[in-house]
Amino acid sequence: MKYLLICLSFCLFSCKAQKNIIQQSFLYYGKTACLGKCPVFDLYIYPNGNVVYIGVENVNTLGQKNFTCTKKEIELIKNELNKLSINNNTKTVRDLPNTIIKYNGNKLIIRNNKQIEGLNKLLKKFFS
Repeated sequence: MKYLLICLSFCLFSCKAQKNIIQQSFLYYGKTACLGKCPVFDLYIYPNGNVVYIGVENVNTLGQKNFTCTKKEIELIKNELNKLSINNNTKTVRDLPNTIIKYNGNKLIIRNNKQIEGLNKLLKKFFS
């Protein structure tokens, strides 16, 4: 019983910590699973330059890894984000990997990586 309570409290606190990670970031960039061996990860970038990468599946680095980026890199990322057109279509496709981008209260689901080529080039150093 004691073990169950410890596990339950750990889960509750870790969920709360995960929620704080999401709320404080200015950019969330993630890849979803597919029926094959698609990379699955989450990437959070904060206004102060901190970057948190969480490798989930089919990636070289599993688990959490922390990086930093410069103010210039943040500005370049913001410029690329401003070029994206907002699409309210939030339907994911099961067998295709989707890129999910959340910033400025917007959520984009990208299926065509050509739309985000510039952003991918800037962020690739964090998830490759």
